[in-house]
Amino acid sequence: MILTALPIAAALPNIPRPTISKKLRNYLITLGIALMLLFYIAWALGFTGVAPQLYNQNTLKTLAILFLTGLTITLTTTLTTKTTNKTEQKPQPHTQS
Repeated sequence: MILTALPIAAALPNIPRPTISKKLRNYLITLGIALMLLFYIAWALGFTGVAPQLYNQNTLKTLAILFLTGLTITLTTTLTTKTTNKTEQKPQPHTQS
């Protein structure tokens, strides 16, 4: 282990973990899924010819940015919740039989 990294590693447990309320988490996940579905719906409508104006490069680029935004929101919210739940659980003491 590098000695210069030791103070940083020692300080990590003292950093407060980000917390998200359950209501806000549900809103963010819903928003993320809605943005991802928007991309797929617009792509399908443009690809099938129902709305061919949606199937051009500029529109798909904009919708792809929205898709990535929705994916990032959903993954960040989910991972933050999972890591917060794992760190809140106290380790069980090991007992020898």
